[in-house]
Amino acid sequence: MNDDTRLAGDPGALSASPDILREVLDSVVAFVGILTPDGILTEANSPALQAAGLKRSDVIGKHFWDCYWWNFDAAVQDRLRAAVAQAAGGDPVRYDSEVRVAEGALITIDFQLVPHRDADGRVDFLVPSGVDITERKRQERLLRAARNTFAEMVINSPFGVYVVDSDFRLAMVSAGAQKVFSQVRPLIGRDFAEILRILWPEPFASEAIERFRHTLATGKSFHEPRTIEKRNDTFQTESYDWKIDRVLLPDGRFGAVCHFYDLSEREEHEAALRASEARFRTTFENAAVGVAHVSPDGHWLRVNQKLCEITGYSQDELIGRKVEDLTHPDDRRKNLALKEAFLAGELDQQQVRTRYRRKDGSDVWVQVTGSCARDESGALQYFIGVIEDISVEMAAEERQELLIGELNHRVKNLLATVQAMASHTLRSSTDMQGFREAFSGRIRAMAAAHDSIFRDGGVQADFATVIRSQLAPYAASSKDKLRLSGPDLRLEASTAHALGLILHELATNAAKYGALARKEGFIAVTWELVSGDGPRRVRLTWTETGGPPMKPPEKAGFGSRLILSTVQSLHGKVRPDFRPEGLKVDMTFDLAEPDTD
Repeated sequence: MNDDTRLAGDPGALSASPDILREVLDSVVAFVGILTPDGILTEANSPALQAAGLKRSDVIGKHFWDCYWWNFDAAVQDRLRAAVAQAAGGDPVRYDSEVRVAEGALITIDFQLVPHRDADGRVDFLVPSGVDITERKRQERLLRAARNTFAEMVINSPFGVYVVDSDFRLAMVSAGAQKVFSQVRPLIGRDFAEILRILWPEPFASEAIERFRHTLATGKSFHEPRTIEKRNDTFQTESYDWKIDRVLLPDGRFGAVCHFYDLSEREEHEAALRASEARFRTTFENAAVGVAHVSPDGHWLRVNQKLCEITGYSQDELIGRKVEDLTHPDDRRKNLALKEAFLAGELDQQQVRTRYRRKDGSDVWVQVTGSCARDESGALQYFIGVIEDISVEMAAEERQELLIGELNHRVKNLLATVQAMASHTLRSSTDMQGFREAFSGRIRAMAAAHDSIFRDGGVQADFATVIRSQLAPYAASSKDKLRLSGPDLRLEASTAHALGLILHELATNAAKYGALARKEGFIAVTWELVSGDGPRRVRLTWTETGGPPMKPPEKAGFGSRLILSTVQSLHGKVRPDFRPEGLKVDMTFDLAEPDTD
């Protein structure tokens, strides 16, 4: 038997050539030794001894499970005995084990125990070896942790995230993305191209597949901020902002991660918001009353068209101006006090009547209903004003007050007229019978004058008839006292009534102080149409002759004010002339004739 054969089958022979064997074993980086079939350690290489911090004499000739790093743990020793028995029976053994080495360090080794057979197939010795895999195990733990962290980050994300692996299969789907794939089962591990074709129609499905493959192949990211498509599975039109990036997956291969945001609900919300704003804008702009937003310091922030019509200013002219600039000077103090109450939190809503000065310089009465828009803390953000033009109502109230005063005045005038007629009739009568007849006639004429204004149901009246009915009680004794001249005109009842008031006042004054106060006095009334653009107008001239000398009064009485306001209500003008020979009054006013159909 040569040396090679002896070395191959006899541990004792190996021990007989220590220099050769030790040189071989010491050159191996791993931990290597030789055991007899019953577990006696006959050789160990230097790396193993150095790692354990032992000498050869400490271990050679001892059972393997009694040597250096295992002797502190009975469980490790029992496992090693079992391994030796298994290897001696001809079966290799391999497992990972944590062991203590020099200075108490704990390392992990990949431990193997391999049986060696002689030429007859019998196990003649065992070869134990151990490779330090501490770092590899650490890296594996880190890799598992990274894989778990990545998976948790994706799967538990409330946002839309999913991962496609390098085999183009869906690997992970976040919680926020589950809804998108709810109609696809099975899901994880399924071919991603197949999934996309289930969800989306062509050509979009193929285009998306190509986008993912391109990113996987090139690493070039893709972003589409707004895609709108109708789904194949739900038939719903959806909108997405989506982005594809290439990432290195925990298995060391490339994958594609898609982040997406479902814009559908946001677009529905934005559409609803736009519709709401449109409704508000339409309501704001087309309101039948003025509507405005005003800043806490009193500047117009937003105004509608109706407010522009009320004030005469355009929107551009109003925005940025102060409400105070349009407020009548006499009303500013009152309105500023209300504003301070709002700012102090004492008021949240208030209604006030005030006057605005229009762009043309005229005044307009408005009713302002003010309220506050406050934030969650209660701080005032802006005022909301609803402004209604109440000029007609205020004119009606003023008219009503005037009519009440006029009624009181007219009753007094009527009594004075009756008294004057009685006195005048008495002076001109020779006996009581004549007085009775003349006085009764005048009373009947006065009643007829009132009736003439609203003849035919109060719809229309004849211009000349209105004049005669008002002057007849004063000219009953002589036709020469009343001289009328003018064209035939028909009047609306309101115009006839206004004209009757004017003539009644003039006739009453004439009976008291003017031409009708003397026997020789008379009155001439002429009227004519005035040509021109716009509504038809009439000029009426009242001329008294033969009365007492006239001079202007020191101040205007109620009758004069009534005449002036009544003429103005007809959009007219009046000019009295107190001549020595008698009063002359010129007036022009609008003539609204009734329909004759």
